[in-house]
Formats: sequence, structure tokens, C-alpha cells
Amino acid sequence: MKSDNRQDLANEIRSIGYSDNVEIAGRSFHVQTDVTTSNNVKVKTIVIEAGVVLDATVTVDEQVEGDVVARTRQAAKLQHDRAVAEVRAGKYG
Repeated sequence: MKSDNRQDLANEIRSIGYSDNVEIAGRSFHVQTDVTTSNNVKVKTIVIEAGVVLDATVTVDEQVEGDVVARTRQAAKLQHDRAVAEVRAGKYG
């Protein structure tokens, strides 16, 4: 039973993700944030333009106590929103 609960938790964490298309100055960017699990939780955000990865940010959370799902959802949203804001602010020219 415990392994089923761990698998359910891992599946719920991996279902967290965000995706936005950002148009700025005639250019189209895609910002994608996904979560993976193995021995720890990794939140990865990539910024893409025309199929080219311009930037990638990976944050690792090794803490297993507390509400991992809520903490991961909040961290992923914050990281994603930060990347979108950077695109809108002209970080990529």
C-alpha cells in the first residue's frame, strides 16, 4: 500500500506544469515548465523561440516533509511566471 501511495504522489507531482506563448515586438516565445521526480523533485522551465531553446532553469527540491504537492505547485508557478516576466521585459532582445 505504501508504494501505491508514493506512486500516486509522484504522479500528482509530475502532472504539475505550465505553458504560455508570449508575443513581443513581433516575436513569438514559448515558456514551458514541467516537473519530474526521481530521488527528488525537479522543476524545469525552458524558454523557446522558433524551436531554439534560449534559456533553461532547473530547481531541485530534496525536502520530503510537508505538503510536497502544494510546495511544488507554488515553486513551479513562481519559476514559470518569472520566466514569462523576463520575456516580456525584453531579456531575449
